[in-house]
Amino acid sequence: MPVKKNHYVEFPNDPNELSESVRLQMAHDNYLDHNTSKKTKSIRKCAREHGIIYETLRDRINGAKPKEQDAVARQRLSGRQQAVI
Repeated sequence: MPVKKNHYVEFPNDPNELSESVRLQMAHDNYLDHNTSKKTKSIRKCAREHGIIYETLRDRINGAKPKEQDAVARQRLSGRQQAVI
């Protein structure tokens, strides 16, 4: 059961049980699943359930890329070119 500290949710058992990126993806999928059907679910509720900051989930829903994808897009050399060097 999540514990509310300040206005963010923290997990009392093991906060590193799942990484933030995994929880963010789960929250994003949960939001999309509920809002494509007849039921609707708020962004805040999905964020709270998965222990993610509301603004981060909102940005992802509005099209922000994951950090890993964004970092790869900004690299000048591909992974293969780096390995050669």
